[in-house]
Amino acid sequence: MKNYIGKESMNFFFVGLFVFAGLSLSSCNNEDDVENYAEHTLKGVVQDQSGVAIPAVQVIVKSNQAGWKNDTLITNSEGAFAKKYKISGNADVDYNIFFNDIDGESNGSYKTDSVKVSFTKAELKDGNGSFLGSAEKEANIKLTPAE
Repeated sequence: MKNYIGKESMNFFFVGLFVFAGLSLSSCNNEDDVENYAEHTLKGVVQDQSGVAIPAVQVIVKSNQAGWKNDTLITNSEGAFAKKYKISGNADVDYNIFFNDIDGESNGSYKTDSVKVSFTKAELKDGNGSFLGSAEKEANIKLTPAE
């Protein structure tokens, strides 16, 4: 008479083994493994040539930061925008901000424009531990009417 373990019993055994191994590995993480990061706050106001705020302008934020995905914001009724970004490490970072008029019918029509905003390691303040600090910059712009 042969004595063997059925397929179902073996599958159950391997699933249990993998779950145990996964739980053991996850318990190795501690606070020393937390990645260092900094916070950058970009804010600003979009106006026309006479200084009147322009609402509903699309603000596209691009960056040289590795793994960055473009971000899109819309100015509020006062033409303002703001966003805080959590950045890996404390490297110098450049943001290219593009302003597109998306509501030409109610606000008039404006040319697309852009501005570059740079953050340096030296500008970071109030860091402690894995939080390397924060910095804030304004990107105010006056859009030119489209012809």
